[in-house]
Amino acid sequence: MEGAEIAAITHGHSLGYMPAAVLTHIINRIVFSEERISLKSIILEAKDTVAKVSRGDKHLKELTDIIGLGIAHYCSLRHQNDFSDGVIAVVNHKGDSDSTGTVTGNILGALLEFDAIEERWKTNLELIDVMIEMADDFCHGCQIHEFGHYEDPDWRRKYIYMRWKDEKLDIAEKTQFIAVRGDITKDHGVQAIVNAANTSLLGGGGVDGAIHRAAGSELLAECRLLNGCKTGQAKITKAYKLPCEYVIHTPGPHWNGGKSKEAELLASCYRSCLELAVENGIKKIAFPSIATGIYSYPLDQAAEIAVKTVKEFVVNHPGELNVIKWVLFDDTTLRAYEAQIERWTVS
Repeated sequence: MEGAEIAAITHGHSLGYMPAAVLTHIINRIVFSEERISLKSIILEAKDTVAKVSRGDKHLKELTDIIGLGIAHYCSLRHQNDFSDGVIAVVNHKGDSDSTGTVTGNILGALLEFDAIEERWKTNLELIDVMIEMADDFCHGCQIHEFGHYEDPDWRRKYIYMRWKDEKLDIAEKTQFIAVRGDITKDHGVQAIVNAANTSLLGGGGVDGAIHRAAGSELLAECRLLNGCKTGQAKITKAYKLPCEYVIHTPGPHWNGGKSKEAELLASCYRSCLELAVENGIKKIAFPSIATGIYSYPLDQAAEIAVKTVKEFVVNHPGELNVIKWVLFDDTTLRAYEAQIERWTVS
């Protein structure tokens, strides 16, 4: 009954949304039914199903008396092997021919499929590329649901945020997302590297210690002036002996089973770093895998948050960043980030 619910947004009267329920039931059965059912049986089943669901509606009897709907169904049945004959027949009657043409066209289009429709109906058809893309999307369906972790950024952009042709997204696609295995203290052709620091900013183990050793004592001296940094925030320093201009320091969250807003804090780490990058004219930046070392953040979850957050930032700041690179310690971490980059950035 989702078809009726959607139709009710703009057609609140039941004689507006009940016919929509009939049509969506028919299309659904044609496209998704695993058993072979005749079109006549599907149409009768649709009417019976909607009648049961809408039992008690005072306009239910009128549904069966709607002449246009009956004509649309008749022409679909009469010409179910020829799209052109069906549409021509249904629009050549006295009445609401645009609505009946739409109903018959949808039914026969679903039944015969796109390639069986003559080119004269498709040539110069306004927004045909959008219609084909939407048809493919709806045929495959959306796997996002409130209790799952699956995300589909294109579906969310198009059908939740209602951004179809997004100029910002087109620009964002030009930003390179790269994952490599290596040592982040070496030259990776970026202006800034990110340090997975602790809140004191005075150095530690892992990536933090390696960056401080490579940069020299001057980095520690500057960090002493910063009065630490809260988890999820970021501060910027010079890079000194490192082969880049800046180091952006951000303390990641310690994993506590997801009970301490770790996901929000980790996403904030990436956003805070990118905000500093934009403020300082940094176009190319390299990240480590924040919080997945001694802080024990689960790798797959951390990689998803990292790439998703950076992608969203890039979309909302078009043209500001040219290269986003993750320089990662081992093959397992590299594969996790490569998978998320493919998921969130490859069209």
